[in-house]
Amino acid sequence: MTTDIYKKTILNCLPRIISNCNRNKYSSSFGCFDRNFWHYKIIDIPSARLQEGVLILALSYLDSESPFFKKDDTKEWIKGGLNFWLKIQGKDGSFNEWYPHEKSFVATAFSSYAISETLILLPDMETRKEIIAGLKKAGDWLLGKRDSQALNQNAGALAALYNIFLLTGEEKYEKECKKLVEFFKKNQNEEGWFSEYGGADIGYLSLTLDYLAKYYLKSKNGDVLPILEKGLDFLSNFIHPDGSAGGIYGSRNTSYIIPSGIEILANFSFLAGKMSSVLRESIRNNCITHPETMDDRYLIQNGYNYLEASLQFKKRNPFNEDSAGNLPSFSFNDKYFPRAGFLIKSSPALYCIVNCQKGGAFYCYDRLEKISIYNSGILLRRKEKSYSSSWISGQNEIIISQDNKNILIKGRLQKAAEHRPTTFRFVVLRILLGLGQFAPYFTVFMKSALRNLLISRKNPSSFYFERSFNIDNNVLIKDRFSAGVFDKGHIGGIFEPAYTPSSKYFNNNLVNSPGRLMAKGELIRGEAEYSLGRF
Repeated sequence: MTTDIYKKTILNCLPRIISNCNRNKYSSSFGCFDRNFWHYKIIDIPSARLQEGVLILALSYLDSESPFFKKDDTKEWIKGGLNFWLKIQGKDGSFNEWYPHEKSFVATAFSSYAISETLILLPDMETRKEIIAGLKKAGDWLLGKRDSQALNQNAGALAALYNIFLLTGEEKYEKECKKLVEFFKKNQNEEGWFSEYGGADIGYLSLTLDYLAKYYLKSKNGDVLPILEKGLDFLSNFIHPDGSAGGIYGSRNTSYIIPSGIEILANFSFLAGKMSSVLRESIRNNCITHPETMDDRYLIQNGYNYLEASLQFKKRNPFNEDSAGNLPSFSFNDKYFPRAGFLIKSSPALYCIVNCQKGGAFYCYDRLEKISIYNSGILLRRKEKSYSSSWISGQNEIIISQDNKNILIKGRLQKAAEHRPTTFRFVVLRILLGLGQFAPYFTVFMKSALRNLLISRKNPSSFYFERSFNIDNNVLIKDRFSAGVFDKGHIGGIFEPAYTPSSKYFNNNLVNSPGRLMAKGELIRGEAEYSLGRF
């Protein structure tokens, strides 16, 4: 039996995925994929996003290389998963992800895609009629809604709504898809990326392209092709020479690439074909974040994309992927994307990516030593409060020399708050969320407030920083900051003060990114230097 790396990765994870599913058909939560809810009983609502596990089971059920191929038990678990999704749907058609009465756009969009795709793959499910009715309710709730802060979520809605159109034949869903395509046209940055909380993020861009490509595969709507091609061209710059991708220089710190959209595009794009080749090798060598390195939540939410990638890889027309030419990281051309703030400095010695809008957070690959180094910037401590340079800000002053060897970034340090749950906060939050039953607009307000608190809120301080780079065959970084006011400081290494659920995963290329504590004299002077060493 031969399996490609996409499929092999998920087959290795299938026992883990199925362990998260309640397989007791006499249980009231039969088919629930949220183990914290049905087994550990430590949360009071299940996450609808975890019901996306039914699509993993459906794809495994139809795959002759899977140990669950055409197994009756597997089909029963799928049926249970579909029915449990329907059971937890709100009266208005929406779903919750994190807390009660949330009316989550992302949970409604992505879970509806997975459920609808399962029905398309398995048209003989006993409760098909009831599930389609639930999908229509979800589709009606999604009509006209947009998320302007995290554009990837709109791509999930696009793919879900087109599936609902295919299942129902109702033209209102197809018309909404065309409106969403226009939305993506309007909101794609001229450099090719989509905003994720104010900046470009590599993992979430790949996710957006993935669901846009799924939509194109079924609709053949040519209007989406220029969007895909532009996004793919931008994304290709951030697959590193060692096969890793993204990380701390992105707006949301993600370090994965969702593969199924790239495999779809590889049918007609040599660039996508080359990206596919590098990506498969990266997964094989465990140097990029993939399902086996993710926690259960994101394994379930992303696992089916790898099985879909496997199907597309098997179907697409073969060609010599090496003929596509090398990816940008294998060339020695500098690039600057001023809208995103990304400067790429490439030479025979290194490949370096600096996000100038994120305080100089950067990635650098040593081509000779074959190691990757990440550097988030500076993290300072004063009177039990933390301050960081590693935040997206369009207010930074950026000066770049003509040869791209010298970079100067000036800005304000941001307060880096760590929000920890307490019993009091938890109880108050649940009481406030309970009001959402009687006042739907209050739920919207609470969602916005929590999102602002945890993710999008900028909290600039009165303290300044300056970060300068000299990049040649050596990389030297000099940091300046408000002198004599900080008690502790850390320079370099990996830290991620901005909250993103799908970040902070480990893979093998992260072991060569040491930071260091600042000496007392450096804190007094407000100056510190950092060299990457061999360069």
